[in-house]
Amino acid sequence: GAQGRQERRAAARAHVVREASVGSAGRGPSSGWRVQAWGYTMDLMASLGIRTFAPDMRGLGGTERDDPGYTTPHRCVSDVKCVIDYLKEQGVHKPHLVGWSQGGLVAQLYAQKHGEDINGVVLYATIFDADQKYPEEEPPATPPVVMNMMEGAMEDWTCPGLIDDEAAQAFGTDALQWDSRKVSWARLHEFNELDAAKVTIPTLVIHGEKDMYTDFEKQRKLFMDLGTRDKGWRVVAGCDHPVHLYPRERRVWMSALMGFFEGIDAYAD
Repeated sequence: GAQGRQERRAAARAHVVREASVGSAGRGPSSGWRVQAWGYTMDLMASLGIRTFAPDMRGLGGTERDDPGYTTPHRCVSDVKCVIDYLKEQGVHKPHLVGWSQGGLVAQLYAQKHGEDINGVVLYATIFDADQKYPEEEPPATPPVVMNMMEGAMEDWTCPGLIDDEAAQAFGTDALQWDSRKVSWARLHEFNELDAAKVTIPTLVIHGEKDMYTDFEKQRKLFMDLGTRDKGWRVVAGCDHPVHLYPRERRVWMSALMGFFEGIDAYAD
């Protein structure tokens, strides 16, 4: 009803939701949030005709933490639901959902719970491990304050030579500016609900060959266990976790996503 729509609208507006800009796609990572992990890549997608949005999740970028300041899997899924419902009210129906790293866990959980809301899901460098079970434990009343450091901002890069030192330093500096404090996760046992067999919508699994946060066997098992037959699996050779940040490898990554999106859209024609 009207009250429900107002609540969704308010929840969505509590997040900074960024839309890609076609006009800035030609710039390299050079200023503001564009140096962030998704900004420049989103603009490139926009230049290819893909309308692209990304919410700053709680405690990240321009979105403030809520009280008491913890981030939980269920809250993340609820927040994504609010944003997608809000976009639907703006005329954006059934988008594709892309989740990177731990965001891949959130995207998978969303696909399990609300798969009817999206056209497909991309599990990009997801850290999903079917054998991982998180203990059920309640966090302290007040989350610890753990500041982000340059070493932490740079830890995703493990393959020398894929990005020059100047660009890497720029990314790390900007990351510290926007995300100076690490997110405080709690109730990680909610991720125990993850079950690849419950993902029944089109799915792309994609990751770097040398990703230190996962391995080939975990990704293979995820792909094989998916509950949909409309699925793809792509390994990007020679790179690690942030495939989309490397100029050459980004093109391979983008091509895989474009093919996946176009394949799904072909069914609607």
